[in-house]
Amino acid sequence: MDRVLELARRANADVVLANDPDADRLCVAVPDDGDYRLLTGDQVGALLADYLLEVTPKDKRMVATTVVSSQLLGYLAKQTGADYRETLTGFKWIGNAAMDYERETGGRFVLGYEEALGYSVGPLVRDKDGVSACLIFAELVAWNRARGKTVLDHLDDIYRRVGLFVTEQVSITKPGAEGLAEIRAAMTRFRGKAPREVAGHAVEQIQDLSRGEGGLPPSDVLVFRLVGGRRIIMRPSGTEPKLKSYYEVRVPVASGESIADARVRGLAELAALRDAHQAMI
Repeated sequence: MDRVLELARRANADVVLANDPDADRLCVAVPDDGDYRLLTGDQVGALLADYLLEVTPKDKRMVATTVVSSQLLGYLAKQTGADYRETLTGFKWIGNAAMDYERETGGRFVLGYEEALGYSVGPLVRDKDGVSACLIFAELVAWNRARGKTVLDHLDDIYRRVGLFVTEQVSITKPGAEGLAEIRAAMTRFRGKAPREVAGHAVEQIQDLSRGEGGLPPSDVLVFRLVGGRRIIMRPSGTEPKLKSYYEVRVPVASGESIADARVRGLAELAALRDAHQAMI
């Protein structure tokens, strides 16, 4: 992205799109206040979903994402009348959910994504595919331009409709056998004595995916849903000696309030949630 952003600045590009070497992921940057803003995987996923749900037939359709991705897609699906599925991390789960949905309902799979910059558009490729996502995002840019909007205008429209979602991931590295034991102990401790509130916000629901709760295959993941759409997820990394925690808050945008002001509120609330939870680990 450093190299393509340098080129974009020289060319005054309308959009910056980059695939990784095997072209299964997509990274996007758009013009913002004289430079370029990198979009998160959750933002790109929400934009693609909102666009496709708007311009394709409004029949029975479904969008999907993973448990550690933002809740934004679920809120967006509910508002547009689309079906929504949440899966474990990995595109084999998203692909299976798409095929199950098509077989069981006769409906149409629109988009699946995960926050780590992976997207699957429609039924053609049952895996993350950066090429099709790149083409559809370029189409999205042209569609917004035709209606006098930028990509960031489109994103702000989504936030005003369903709320501004602010997210952060924190990884604690615990190397060696002793570290792995500490990670297991932390997960066991939270399972045995889960917090009733974090940063003053009540915990409304706890899902222990190791027990198959939430209708998903067993996985070493804990999900804490707090009042007001706040959420904390804990899981050990599957490939590294890390305990990963995912934090998210939803901030309704008031009438007449700027998205920038809402984001300041959201970031402050997110930091308080993160710090309070990290102090418990």
